[in-house]
Amino acid sequence: MQDRPRVWLLGLLLALPLAGLILLLAVPSIDVEWQHHPSHFLLVLVVALINVALALVASEAARRRADARLFLVSLALIASSGFLALHALATPEVLLDHPNSGFVIATPIGLFIAGGFAAASALDLERRGATVMRHRGLIRNSLLAVIAAWAWFLSDISTKPKPLDLPDILSRMIATEVTSPCASNAARRSSSVASYDRLPT
Repeated sequence: MQDRPRVWLLGLLLALPLAGLILLLAVPSIDVEWQHHPSHFLLVLVVALINVALALVASEAARRRADARLFLVSLALIASSGFLALHALATPEVLLDHPNSGFVIATPIGLFIAGGFAAASALDLERRGATVMRHRGLIRNSLLAVIAAWAWFLSDISTKPKPLDLPDILSRMIATEVTSPCASNAARRSSSVASYDRLPT
């Protein structure tokens, strides 16, 4: 009887994402898009660093308990959060002056590597667990080397001369040329300005 409230709470938490998806499908107008590169940079980087800290805590717990499965789970956290941090650092118009391939594929690569560690943690490690823990330093350092190599790849791309010199007002000019069906050889130029909120000074 005492576990029944916990079951209801767990069911409610599991149902919330599904309810949100149904709401977005039923009312598409509330699915707004907000794009602000400095905010993306800060939010994603903070989340990634928090997860790196949790991964290090899990890795230390695995060392104390000599638990190979927990150690592999911590490596999955390090891989996913490490590449997520690189995704944040490669945000266009913050540290880099233009979008780049590293910005697009950093997170999927991190998830792919993390998936490998997560799958390995589900294997029967009764015999090989001691070997994994004996070489845990080499395994973790190899993963960090891969993340560092990806960071070097990103740093090889041209960066902004003054990455923290952000404009007071972010706006974008959009110019288009329009032709009408009855006058295919005549073009009319129109322009519009999409303004964004003023950044705090």
